[in-house]
Amino acid sequence: MGKGEKRETGLPEPASVWQTIKNSDALFAVFGEDGRLLTASLGLVAATGHTLKDLRGYPPDIRNAILGLPAWDKFVATSNEQGAFRTTSWLRRVDGTASRFLLTVTPTVARGAVGRHFVIQAIDTSGDPGLYDRPEQQVYRDRLTGLHNRRFLKDTINHLEETGVSLALLIVDLVDFGEINETFGHEAGDDVLCKVGGILTELAPPGGTTARLCSDKFALLLGGIEPGRDAEDLADEILTAISRPMSVHDETVRVTGLAGISRFPEDGRDLGELLRRAGAKMRGSGRKTATDAPDASSPSPGFATAPKLVRALTLEALEEGLRPYFQPIVDMRTRRIVGAEALCRWLHCDGGTVLPREFIPVAETSGLIAELDRKMFEMTLRGMRAWELSGLPDVQISINVAAATLRGQGFSLFLEETVAAYGIRHEQICIELTESMALHEADPGRDRVFELRELGFHVALDDFGTGYSSLALLKSLPVSRLKVDRSFILNLAANPRDRGIVRSIADISTALGAETVAEGVETAEQVTLLSEYGYRLGQGFLFARPMPSGEFTAWLRNPPPVAACA
Repeated sequence: MGKGEKRETGLPEPASVWQTIKNSDALFAVFGEDGRLLTASLGLVAATGHTLKDLRGYPPDIRNAILGLPAWDKFVATSNEQGAFRTTSWLRRVDGTASRFLLTVTPTVARGAVGRHFVIQAIDTSGDPGLYDRPEQQVYRDRLTGLHNRRFLKDTINHLEETGVSLALLIVDLVDFGEINETFGHEAGDDVLCKVGGILTELAPPGGTTARLCSDKFALLLGGIEPGRDAEDLADEILTAISRPMSVHDETVRVTGLAGISRFPEDGRDLGELLRRAGAKMRGSGRKTATDAPDASSPSPGFATAPKLVRALTLEALEEGLRPYFQPIVDMRTRRIVGAEALCRWLHCDGGTVLPREFIPVAETSGLIAELDRKMFEMTLRGMRAWELSGLPDVQISINVAAATLRGQGFSLFLEETVAAYGIRHEQICIELTESMALHEADPGRDRVFELRELGFHVALDDFGTGYSSLALLKSLPVSRLKVDRSFILNLAANPRDRGIVRSIADISTALGAETVAEGVETAEQVTLLSEYGYRLGQGFLFARPMPSGEFTAWLRNPPPVAACA
């Protein structure tokens, strides 16, 4: 600062930053939290024709009208709700004319400051009215969650370079979010994303900007943290909040997240670099990094840590919490139900639903998988018997069986005795096996497949196309059904390779004399393509989601008009 120059009151150190803004040809204005105009750039003064002294001296309503700002309390309320925000406005010149501008408002806490400051940058759009004259919701908003999007965050950070402020970028990544989509459907997944976005918005400090970066990744741009509260504390609070049970489409699920923090400008001066730095520091709650060795206090993907699951997964817990959920298998031509798959769910005592991919591996390593499979089989047959006594139509039920269960001594005898006890016909049961475990020539489970078929049970190969089967072995295996893995169905309309694979599996199935079932069907377009390729049976959220026994019973009694879905 030169001799005799007087520094604007209310501006923090370093003075050089604010002097740079004042001397800039770009259009900047800096306001204090109380609404005082602290400084304005030479560019803004030139654009409006009003001197800085005049702008400061005008009553707030006149000054705000000149700069196109709303009433100050509304301005602060918008910032408190949205953090940084953009809006289009008209800047009025001293001669009475006006031009359309895009205003970018960034709340910040600069070094040495007391309270927040609002840095406003104005960009003249009068030369290209259509450039920013689109609804903000379409340009800078995530359509699903209503949060800001990646583009908004990128542009906001790019505009910070000239302000000299320090900010923190906190990112939150949902772990194994794809499993929620796979288990409960994409609509439920969207619901989870909206709930997580709501949690971040609720916990964001005043002036914090919440954004959804991509599918399952969120960000918070923090212009200032409340006294005694740092970004790490906020990250812990967010991770704890999103890990609590969520009610999603009549299900209770849990979500686990990881968080990382980077700082502007220390860690980077653009969004890409800040995201890389934050990603390298990803951790769970309790300040354990994602690369730390897991223990009983560190989070793992899904419901809980493996040690906690080992302690919780007991025979008694299975007796209390194990439930079969049923997802219909539908004739895609008539939309009539022809069967259902019994899917295992564990309703934990704390109210959360533990997903199969979380507790099945634990059950396998702890030696409980055979008991779990037998329990599921008995519960499923009990339900089938109840449907029969209620006069409901017979449907074939598919039941998944683990490799260890299939290979175990006495499994075939157990099946025989159980179907006899409940009065269920063998052909009403389809045993689902994974492709990889059933197709090794030396595997004792392979012999068991022949036994099951001789007894009259149907056998299906699940997730077909993801294993490493030999066609020579496959042709000699007496399977009655191939279930095409959902990964080939998901992008069927867009991916020609997936279409080629799905067509080829249909040809293989025809040659084997087996049925094909397409898993993960979610759109009418997929149904059309599958029908063209010769598929008759489909399973997926287009027709119905997995349902508990009582709901499935009602579904059998009065099937909804699923034809309307296609």
